[in-house]
Amino acid sequence: MPGEAVAPGVALLIGGAGLLISCAALIVLVLRMLLARRKMAVGTLAELVGITPANLSILKNGRAKAVRFSTLEALCRVSDCQPGDAIPQRYQNCAAPASSWWSCRTTTPMGKPGTAPCPGAARLPIMSAETSTQTIQAVFLDVDGTYADFGVVPDAHVQAVRAARASGHKVFISTGRPLPMLPESILGAGFDGVIASAGAYVEVAGEVLLDREFPADLAARALAALDAHDAVYLLEAQHALYVKPSAEARLRAHIEAHFAADPDGRTTGAAAILGGVRVLSGTDEAIFAKISVYESPVPMAQLVAEIGGDIDVVGNSIADEGPHAGELFQRGISKADGVAAALSRLGIAQKDSIAFGDGQNDLEMLAYAGLGVAVEGSHPDLLAIADRTALPPHQHGIAAAFAELGLIPR
Repeated sequence: MPGEAVAPGVALLIGGAGLLISCAALIVLVLRMLLARRKMAVGTLAELVGITPANLSILKNGRAKAVRFSTLEALCRVSDCQPGDAIPQRYQNCAAPASSWWSCRTTTPMGKPGTAPCPGAARLPIMSAETSTQTIQAVFLDVDGTYADFGVVPDAHVQAVRAARASGHKVFISTGRPLPMLPESILGAGFDGVIASAGAYVEVAGEVLLDREFPADLAARALAALDAHDAVYLLEAQHALYVKPSAEARLRAHIEAHFAADPDGRTTGAAAILGGVRVLSGTDEAIFAKISVYESPVPMAQLVAEIGGDIDVVGNSIADEGPHAGELFQRGISKADGVAAALSRLGIAQKDSIAFGDGQNDLEMLAYAGLGVAVEGSHPDLLAIADRTALPPHQHGIAAAFAELGLIPR
């Protein structure tokens, strides 16, 4: 409102907690926590706070010169903090050591300082005031629409990855695809690790750090709802891809149609996926990390409601058919979890991480990384939180961005 007081971008004393933090860093912390950990869409958060998505992006990136107190109050309300606090009480006084685990300074009944874990500590962005001398960057690349174009990786991207690794940087694939969908044509450049199934699986230098699958009850409910509507879906596990017998032909038609849209008429992408598909038999046990739905007679939102519980959906990155297709995953799991696990294993600070993506399942990863890069033409929510953009793969965007960021020689 006109004449409303604003909070300048200077250090503030937070709610009597005795912690000095800059207004910009404080807002970035709150916004990244809300966007990345609560899976809140940028548009939704902007509406709740009462500002435009564009202005929310400015706040998220720490570029605001001043902030209205009404905006701070709205952020506190949405992030569940008390009036007068700038960040939720349970996250105050958090310190960020070299690892991704945090500790909180607390006060005992006798008034002496103590320590306790921060709730959700491993999942929060690290906001350290210390300046790191670490020059090694950890880079995380989405596959479809980012590193690869219709399943085909430009040679310029292959060379960029090899050059970055030769310079000492760590480069990872971070994709919604499971391992069977990652052929040599995608992994051939050589990587330091893989985040697959949108964060459900994490591997660093051959060591498996995470391998999460649908719990049995959630898997049963999901399959029951999908089969009740005769949906066409693919069960994605790290050892195989499964399709039910009655849907095999329709699944192949969907995937082949998608890759046929490649302007160059290449079929490599379709073959890489279809080659790993197995038809479910009566004796197969349905163990999987994610479900890709290619055709449903009802909207995905209805399927999610019918399944209930800890299930969520994002757009299908391989064959997008609007509201009647998508990727079903366990709520609370995202690529950001994979990034955090990889960084912790390598001892690389969060601020020294860079993430590239173009889809809805990249939202948490870009919000979590020290630098988030969205491909031009990405989902609007992703563009709103990105720190910068890159050209699409057919224009060799990864290679150009690597050079601009100093990861490889120009």
